[in-house]
Amino acid sequence: MSNTLTDYTNKEMLVKVMAGLGTIVEHPPRHPEETQSSSDKDGLVLINPSDSDERIVFKRKRGIWRQEQIDSNIAGTWTTSVSKAIERRYWIFEEQQKIQEAGWETGIAELEDGTLEVHAFPKWTRPKRRNFH
Repeated sequence: MSNTLTDYTNKEMLVKVMAGLGTIVEHPPRHPEETQSSSDKDGLVLINPSDSDERIVFKRKRGIWRQEQIDSNIAGTWTTSVSKAIERRYWIFEEQQKIQEAGWETGIAELEDGTLEVHAFPKWTRPKRRNFH
């Protein structure tokens, strides 16, 4: 399925991105399809709420969260589409963070097709007080 090499460096942002896409489990028990080497204590799994056999696994290695390769023979349409959505959503949230760091107010809007957009607004600044004495 996914040959994605996206590096996810911020765990909190990754969890925020996955919210609403399925059930998030930290430090999950090993799935029967996973090899022993891919199971370790630093893991995040997003599970399809309609089919617990469909899951996306993220492992942390050297401070980077990376999606584990999923066997295309067992990857369903949910796994494929959600994996792509995570990549797009993470990019959007990274852009939002950069815009906020540049001093803008932001908001994220979800369109009817599920696409996310970042909206940026100048921060309201108070006018300087003038002393008229």
